[in-house]
Amino acid sequence: MAMIKSVLTEAKQKRLCRPALTPNDLIHRLAHDVIHMANAEPCGVNGLHMFIDLEQDGRCERIGSFQYDKSIVSTFELHLTLKEDHKMFDLRKFLPNVGPFVSLRVKRPLYISPGYLIEKRKLYRS
Repeated sequence: MAMIKSVLTEAKQKRLCRPALTPNDLIHRLAHDVIHMANAEPCGVNGLHMFIDLEQDGRCERIGSFQYDKSIVSTFELHLTLKEDHKMFDLRKFLPNVGPFVSLRVKRPLYISPGYLIEKRKLYRS
């Protein structure tokens, strides 16, 4: 769970350059799904290499990746795709585009959708 959080935090600071708001239970649900998908793997979660993408405005961009245990050769990959939530209501859209309001409109936060897609790819044959 901590590794997923750290990748998202780093992406907010370095790649997105704006605040990103995630649903309260998103990280917990992700961790549950990752553990469930790793159960059938020979090294379990230790063999995980995860790639995290963000889909926004019809484009998909890689925002980070990590290998759970670098001392073990990865046995499977998980590709996580998070999506921007356009349904969130933001009053900043209605601010005039003049004077002191301009900076408020530019720093509009990115809302991450509660839904996501995880694809598993095995790196070995059984």
